[in-house]
Amino acid sequence: FDGTVLRYQASHSFTVDLLGTKNTAQADAKAPDDTGFYFGGLYTTYQPKKTYRLDVYALGEWNRKQTMKDEDDLRRITFGTYDRGELDAIDYEVEVAAQIGKRYNPGSKQRETVSAFMLTGALGYTLDIEQKPRLAIGYDYLSGRGEADEDYTVFDTLFATNHKFYGFMDYFVNIPVHTSGAGLQDVMAKFQIHPH
Repeated sequence: FDGTVLRYQASHSFTVDLLGTKNTAQADAKAPDDTGFYFGGLYTTYQPKKTYRLDVYALGEWNRKQTMKDEDDLRRITFGTYDRGELDAIDYEVEVAAQIGKRYNPGSKQRETVSAFMLTGALGYTLDIEQKPRLAIGYDYLSGRGEADEDYTVFDTLFATNHKFYGFMDYFVNIPVHTSGAGLQDVMAKFQIHPH
């Protein structure tokens, strides 16, 4: 990633980030005009207090490589919102995102319309004692592709840190590839405690 981030801080609780990067693999350096891959977008954060945060974002990818003549391999936009808060002993987080655009499918050698989505949510409860034990449950859903789908309905987690969310066994590091395009449903239960 070679890029830049411009930040506008409207107030102590509201920021707007404008970002842009060029991502080029070493092997692509011989033909940079054909293989330029760009990533950028707008990311806003509203956090009026420590116990509440709301993010809204739109992120775009543009792979200028043209496997099909006069057609870029990828033009995709991911837009969504993330909301996290605490209400006394209860905490929650919710994220919803959608992807639209066009992509080249190396399997069918055709251009496809991208139409995918993701939703995730978690709910936690913390006991009001010294060790602060917390129980939480959560659910993730990433859309996948059925046999009858004409559009590309597989949600791509972009440049994700999937270990943090889906475990260290490396079954789901690359969500579209490692799920064979079937998407993902993840149910979780968590326990947390501060012994001292």
